[in-house]
Amino acid sequence: MYQGSLETQLIEDKVEEQEIQRRKTTVIAHWVPESDSESSEKRIDHDLCQVAAMLHELDIEGIKVEKVIRLGKKHPESDESSRPGPLKIILDTDKNKIQVIKRAKNLRDKKDGGCIIINK
Repeated sequence: MYQGSLETQLIEDKVEEQEIQRRKTTVIAHWVPESDSESSEKRIDHDLCQVAAMLHELDIEGIKVEKVIRLGKKHPESDESSRPGPLKIILDTDKNKIQVIKRAKNLRDKKDGGCIIINK
Protein backbone atom coordinates (compact mmCIF):
# COMPACT_ATOMS: atom_id res chain seq x y z
CA MET A 1 0.00 0.00 0.00
CA TYR A 2 2.70 2.44 1.03
CA GLN A 3 4.85 1.54 -2.03
CA GLY A 4 2.03 2.47 -4.46
CA SER A 5 1.42 5.88 -2.92
CA LEU A 6 5.15 6.61 -2.91
CA GLU A 7 5.41 5.75 -6.62
CA THR A 8 2.37 7.91 -7.36
CA GLN A 9 3.92 10.84 -5.50
CA LEU A 10 7.20 10.42 -7.39
CA ILE A 11 5.37 10.44 -10.71
CA GLU A 12 3.39 13.55 -9.73
CA ASP A 13 6.61 15.29 -8.65
CA LYS A 14 8.28 14.42 -11.96
CA VAL A 15 5.31 15.75 -13.96
CA GLU A 16 5.33 18.96 -11.92
CA GLU A 17 9.07 19.41 -12.48
CA GLN A 18 8.60 18.95 -16.24
CA GLU A 19 5.83 21.59 -16.22
CA ILE A 20 8.10 24.02 -14.36
CA GLN A 21 10.90 23.44 -16.89
CA ARG A 22 8.51 23.95 -19.82
CA ARG A 23 7.25 27.24 -18.42
CA LYS A 24 10.79 28.53 -18.00
CA THR A 25 11.13 28.79 -21.77
CA THR A 26 7.63 30.03 -22.67
CA VAL A 27 6.49 33.57 -23.49
CA ILE A 28 3.10 34.83 -24.64
CA ALA A 29 2.88 37.48 -27.37
CA HIS A 30 -0.26 39.55 -27.93
CA TRP A 31 -1.40 41.46 -31.02
CA VAL A 32 0.57 39.28 -33.45
CA PRO A 33 -1.46 39.27 -36.69
CA GLU A 34 -3.16 35.98 -37.58
CA SER A 35 -3.15 34.29 -40.97
CA ASP A 36 -6.40 34.06 -42.98
CA SER A 37 -5.38 30.70 -44.45
CA GLU A 38 -7.56 27.63 -44.01
CA SER A 39 -4.50 25.34 -43.96
CA SER A 40 -3.06 24.74 -40.49
CA GLU A 41 0.45 24.33 -41.95
CA LYS A 42 0.23 27.75 -43.62
CA ARG A 43 -1.06 29.34 -40.40
CA ILE A 44 1.84 27.83 -38.43
CA ASP A 45 4.32 29.02 -41.08
CA HIS A 46 2.77 32.49 -40.91
CA ASP A 47 3.10 32.55 -37.12
CA LEU A 48 6.73 31.38 -37.34
CA CYS A 49 7.47 34.16 -39.83
CA GLN A 50 5.82 36.69 -37.51
CA VAL A 51 7.98 35.48 -34.60
CA ALA A 52 11.12 35.60 -36.76
CA ALA A 53 10.30 39.17 -37.79
CA MET A 54 9.66 40.08 -34.16
CA LEU A 55 13.02 38.63 -33.07
CA HIS A 56 14.73 40.49 -35.92
CA GLU A 57 13.03 43.73 -34.82
CA LEU A 58 14.35 43.10 -31.30
CA ASP A 59 17.84 42.59 -32.80
CA ILE A 60 18.12 39.11 -31.32
CA GLU A 61 20.01 36.47 -33.29
CA GLY A 62 20.63 32.79 -32.63
CA ILE A 63 17.48 32.02 -30.67
CA LYS A 64 15.84 28.74 -31.54
CA VAL A 65 12.05 28.74 -31.46
CA GLU A 66 10.95 25.25 -30.50
CA LYS A 67 7.24 25.75 -31.17
CA VAL A 68 4.54 28.37 -31.65
CA ILE A 69 0.95 27.80 -30.61
CA ARG A 70 -1.95 30.15 -31.31
CA LEU A 71 -4.15 30.31 -28.21
CA GLY A 72 -7.92 30.67 -28.36
CA LYS A 73 -10.18 30.13 -31.30
CA LYS A 74 -9.90 31.94 -34.59
CA HIS A 75 -12.39 34.76 -35.09
CA PRO A 76 -14.28 35.02 -38.37
CA GLU A 77 -12.69 37.24 -41.03
CA SER A 78 -15.76 39.47 -41.03
CA ASP A 79 -15.19 40.39 -37.39
CA GLU A 80 -12.77 43.30 -37.92
CA SER A 81 -13.12 44.52 -34.34
CA SER A 82 -11.69 41.35 -32.78
CA ARG A 83 -8.05 41.21 -31.87
CA PRO A 84 -5.81 38.27 -32.82
CA GLY A 85 -5.43 35.48 -30.31
CA PRO A 86 -2.30 35.37 -28.15
CA LEU A 87 0.69 33.46 -29.48
CA LYS A 88 2.53 31.06 -27.18
CA ILE A 89 6.21 30.94 -28.10
CA ILE A 90 8.37 28.13 -26.72
CA LEU A 91 12.07 28.99 -26.89
CA ASP A 92 15.10 26.74 -26.53
CA THR A 93 16.50 28.10 -23.23
CA ASP A 94 15.36 30.16 -20.27
CA LYS A 95 18.25 32.59 -20.90
CA ASN A 96 16.86 33.33 -24.36
CA LYS A 97 13.39 33.83 -22.86
CA ILE A 98 14.81 36.43 -20.46
CA GLN A 99 16.62 38.16 -23.34
CA VAL A 100 13.37 38.37 -25.35
CA ILE A 101 11.39 39.69 -22.38
CA LYS A 102 14.02 42.34 -21.59
CA ARG A 103 13.90 43.68 -25.14
CA ALA A 104 10.14 43.27 -25.64
CA LYS A 105 9.44 46.75 -24.28
CA ASN A 106 10.90 48.05 -27.56
CA LEU A 107 7.97 46.49 -29.44
CA ARG A 108 5.32 48.36 -27.48
CA ASP A 109 6.02 51.55 -29.41
CA LYS A 110 5.77 49.90 -32.83
CA LYS A 111 2.53 50.73 -34.61
CA ASP A 112 2.96 48.49 -37.66
CA GLY A 113 3.05 44.82 -36.72
CA GLY A 114 4.13 45.45 -33.16
CA CYS A 115 3.13 43.08 -30.42
CA ILE A 116 3.25 42.88 -26.69
CA ILE A 117 5.08 40.07 -24.92
CA ILE A 118 4.34 39.04 -21.39
CA ASN A 119 6.05 36.52 -19.19
CA LYS A 120 4.21 33.33 -18.40
